[in-house]
Amino acid sequence: MECMIEMLRQKGNAKICEEEKLNELTDDVYNTCFEEQFYDSRNENKISRNTNTVGTNDVDDYFYWSLMDSIVFCFTVITTIGYGNVAPKTMQGRLFVIAYGVLGIPFTMLAIASLGKFLAEILKGITQLSARLVKKIFCCNSKQKQFKKKEALISDLKDDDNKQKISNDDDLSDNSEVKKWGEALVLIVAFFIYIIIGSIVIASYEPEMDFFGAIYFNFVSLTTIGLGDLVPKNEKYLVLTLIYSAVGLALTTIAIEIAAEYLKMLHYFGRKIDNVANVQIWFGGKKLTMKQLVRNLGDYFDLPINEIADLNLDEFVNAAIKVEAGELDTLRCLRPITVDIESIIFADADESYMSK
Repeated sequence: MECMIEMLRQKGNAKICEEEKLNELTDDVYNTCFEEQFYDSRNENKISRNTNTVGTNDVDDYFYWSLMDSIVFCFTVITTIGYGNVAPKTMQGRLFVIAYGVLGIPFTMLAIASLGKFLAEILKGITQLSARLVKKIFCCNSKQKQFKKKEALISDLKDDDNKQKISNDDDLSDNSEVKKWGEALVLIVAFFIYIIIGSIVIASYEPEMDFFGAIYFNFVSLTTIGLGDLVPKNEKYLVLTLIYSAVGLALTTIAIEIAAEYLKMLHYFGRKIDNVANVQIWFGGKKLTMKQLVRNLGDYFDLPINEIADLNLDEFVNAAIKVEAGELDTLRCLRPITVDIESIIFADADESYMSK
């Protein structure tokens, strides 16, 4: 239609009043525009057919991605979210995804894990600082009373070991199981607060998401479920959304590690300890089994080889756990000291002493 209007406008500048010439002009305009439209549509169909035959035979539609589509696609590949709203349909594109994922996913997982540990340390530091401030504000009187009692008790003791034990009571209480549960609870609560605050922000600029929809989108994204029914559409705040998702994935790894640790504790709760000798302990990038570690400790302290070889590590670890739980006092064995009589030198038998 636009072609015909433009042609009539160009031809209309000429002064033509005869009916035959007007008919010829109309036919000319119609034929010219029809040929242009015909060749354009034919070329588009040819491009579409050639493009679709590159990939599989069941490709129906083909369109070029925008820059935003490409950025979101690459981010969801290396983070394994995989929304699926855009996907390659050519063989070259699918080969690129395979190579890009093989190279990018391991590096991304390492970066997210490192970021998660860094955030965990920050949250633990904030938790400890907050706990100290609370104790300082609300527990000043009771702490002063305890300090006076402790000071009076220390003044009556002469044994340095007992003094050291009393001075370390606070450190032992700080490393209790309650502290571990408290830190884990703080990390889990921080994860849910992060989702709620992020949902409020994302819902404010994403046109297709309300608050509940944003919570659903964040949960699906941060847990790498990636259903793809809701995806970021606002190009202006796309970078903010991607940064939020990256940090959220790091927090998710922390929450999953905490949950896995306590599920493992529940899994082994009440079970008999066995095969301790083959338990592997990692030191940096190297690993040692418990058996190797104990053997080297025995060599370092010059312990008899037969005692190290006869040590039952399963019973030893079980007893050590009871000591830490307060069920046993110590693992030290009070053995009698055997002295060879020939190695003792008496004063009346020493010639150097008798000469004096």
